[in-house]
Amino acid sequence: MKIYMFILITFFSLIGCGNHNKVTLSDADNQGDVIKEGSTLRISLDGQENLPLNDIFQEYHFIPLETGDSILMKGISGWRKILRRDNSLYIADFNRISVFDTLGCFENFIDHKGEGPGSYRALVAFTLDSNGDVFILDRITMRIYVYSSRDEFRYAIKGISDLNITDITMANDSSLIVRSDMLRVSHMIHILDKKTGQVRNSYLPVKDHSLTFWYPMPFSCYDGKLLLSMYQNNNVYELMADSAIVRYTVNVADRLPPEGAQAFWERTDVTDMQLEFEAREKGYITHIPFFIETDSTILLRFMCNTNPESPFNRYAVINKQDGKITVIRDFLFDDLCWKPETIFPLDDGWVAIPIPAHLLFEKAPTEFRKRFPNIQEEDNPILCVGRLK
Repeated sequence: MKIYMFILITFFSLIGCGNHNKVTLSDADNQGDVIKEGSTLRISLDGQENLPLNDIFQEYHFIPLETGDSILMKGISGWRKILRRDNSLYIADFNRISVFDTLGCFENFIDHKGEGPGSYRALVAFTLDSNGDVFILDRITMRIYVYSSRDEFRYAIKGISDLNITDITMANDSSLIVRSDMLRVSHMIHILDKKTGQVRNSYLPVKDHSLTFWYPMPFSCYDGKLLLSMYQNNNVYELMADSAIVRYTVNVADRLPPEGAQAFWERTDVTDMQLEFEAREKGYITHIPFFIETDSTILLRFMCNTNPESPFNRYAVINKQDGKITVIRDFLFDDLCWKPETIFPLDDGWVAIPIPAHLLFEKAPTEFRKRFPNIQEEDNPILCVGRLK
């Protein structure tokens, strides 16, 4: 058992970056394959497949998360973000961050929810810096609370409530990148001083829209570049210190509004809710809520609505070298067919897929279930951690 643990810890040490949230805000450079930066990714809905994990990931590993009465986690739908640092996985819901090692053994909580000084009221996002400090965004007070690696309160960043922030990540040792939702803001991306909260730059203009806060739109990192895809937009952006460039445009089966996606969502003749209903009724696919990239492969999700059974709610894997695109009906976990509710980007092509334990009991007995002979229906999820091909 000790040898097994050593091998796994060494494995995760080798695959991890030194600072998993730190990115270089650099100029863009073209890719050398069929799929080039600036390309339109044209995705057909024909020929959807159930795809084995081996066809998606070059390597992957299953981590059953330790379960106990005091460490039982909420449903996956309430998970906000997963980050990896050294040999630890940080998993956040709206209340706290649960820290597990790479074998799934519980390590500790980062939990300061409350009303007193140094306490947050609703954790909506977090990030880590190179010192191991934890930056937690409180959606209610609209402050960022900073705790040391020893879980001691350090300071709070105030005066940023007008930015309406919904996600944060590290740009470098002195700066945060934050993303606003589309409500009462003029720009979506802001660069902040990580100690004072002073806004150094803002860009990516957006139209005021009230229905986007609850939609997850995670940052992902590729080759030192920070990437962002989102709802109500069919572009994938590369974020830099002073601007965002369009890295790709996603066109799924030409299901775009005739006036264009941006013009459609910026209409003022109807309400936001009416626009949402019209987009769903006509099957417009302009939501790209997930995107991750490696040197060889792209994995993304496209969506018309949030119905998981919709044929317009799928993942697609794209081979950058030959241009082959496969729309994934379900992922094949051995013989278990399932489409993940959420995939969390980790760093440079690594992702974490939480698999609810009850799923193994709702399906007919499968070979996949045999991997976890001791699992119970109410246990914490299993994490599939894999690196995209």
